Amino acid sequence: MRGERDFEAYATARGAAVVRGLMLLGLDLAEAEATATAALAALRSDWRDVGQAAEPDVVLWATVLAVDARRRRRRRDPPAADGLVAQALRGPAGLEELQACEVLGVSVPRLRALLATVTPEPDPVDGPSVLAVPYARVRAVSVQDRRRTWLLTTGLVAVTVLAVGLAYRVSRPEPVLRPGDDLPVVATAQQDNPSEVVWWADGTLHLAETAVEVGDVQRLVAAGRGAAYVDGDGRLVAVTPDGRRTLLGRPTARSSLVSSPRLGLVAWTDASVPDEPRIVVWDVDEGERVSGVVTSPRARTITFDGGWLTFGTGLTDWAWDPHGGTARETGNGYAEEPAERTALVDVVAGTRLEQHGYSLRIVRVGKGRAEEIPGFGGTLSPDGRLVLAGGVSGTEPALFDARTGAALGTPFPDGWRVRAATFVSDDRVAWLVDRGAEGHLIVTCSLEECTDEVEPQGSGTPLIALDSTRLSVAGAG
Repeated sequence: MRGERDFEAYATARGAAVVRGLMLLGLDLAEAEATATAALAALRSDWRDVGQAAEPDVVLWATVLAVDARRRRRRRDPPAADGLVAQALRGPAGLEELQACEVLGVSVPRLRALLATVTPEPDPVDGPSVLAVPYARVRAVSVQDRRRTWLLTTGLVAVTVLAVGLAYRVSRPEPVLRPGDDLPVVATAQQDNPSEVVWWADGTLHLAETAVEVGDVQRLVAAGRGAAYVDGDGRLVAVTPDGRRTLLGRPTARSSLVSSPRLGLVAWTDASVPDEPRIVVWDVDEGERVSGVVTSPRARTITFDGGWLTFGTGLTDWAWDPHGGTARETGNGYAEEPAERTALVDVVAGTRLEQHGYSLRIVRVGKGRAEEIPGFGGTLSPDGRLVLAGGVSGTEPALFDARTGAALGTPFPDGWRVRAATFVSDDRVAWLVDRGAEGHLIVTCSLEECTDEVEPQGSGTPLIALDSTRLSVAGAG
């Protein structure tokens, strides 16, 4: 775990390089020092989380560029040229090629193309003449920022109290909710769920033995005895069988939502703190936040493999134990040839499912040959022997043998459209299908037979709990 002394040493070591990099982007010395101080102060409060699951230099420079961008917007200055930014990262910042790619969210060839657009220049100020940013100044700005936030919050509370006093008979403003706050308890009813999957329809969420009235739901995953869902306002909410609900946060626009139903864990990229997206892991059964780490808004959670969370930044993927320790790189898709680049979609006990263009590549440990199947997005069975592949160009999603690549299809007649699917065991799949005029059907099928049918009632399209959004199924038409 990284502490105050560790951060002081880090800030002292990096401060001068940050100032030189900012001066390369056109800032004068005073502006560069002020921007570097603000960026380091912002990083200080999240240093412990950064030390657990990220490369500090990548997070530092992402923060530096964000602070500089806000400064430019306030002053209505044009943004820094991409080529100059790339040169600053590879030059004064001293980042490795892949680290610079992570900061910018681009591929290696794209980074090299950006560097080719500018003429290499020496640092605008001779290195030794730029001193490290005094840590006392960084600490003072960090404390001042916290005090400003506290004062702003206090001021808002005071204004709210005044408004309530003046308009008490007219209206009462709702309190501001934050991640971890309780939401109103909702109505529940004991009701056996004949399906092997958690599902939602017409405002009601169906857990194993309880029906819970939760209202609108956009996305849904199972977690422990309960579930987590994105409501109609874009909030992520955890719910337990007794109707207790907790606000978990607000996923970023393109964030995947992944879970480990057995462990009760949920993970996503959260946007509750403006300009500071972070991967958050929450334990639904225990009702507590496990961990969080500041990251890029482009980071995507992929899956839980055992107790490890796999996530990706760009085309690089990582495995992280949210209960402690640093993330380790598990794959890098930045191949020289664009046709060879892949992005991790799922992983189970060493078997990797990777997106390769509009195909899925199945890579097994110890096997020299990889199987390739059609599909965009998908998921592996718990034992890694089957693949549910998302449809391409309007086709239906389908089931494949991961060892041979053979298509196993779907068990439904023509005219039925698959809306969603997820594994409920090694060889059993829960399917949500649209039968047209006959309505929707949730059915669980093995390779031999289908059982446990449920016909959801009500208007709109039902949802089944996908243990992750690795399988993004949009049926044909």
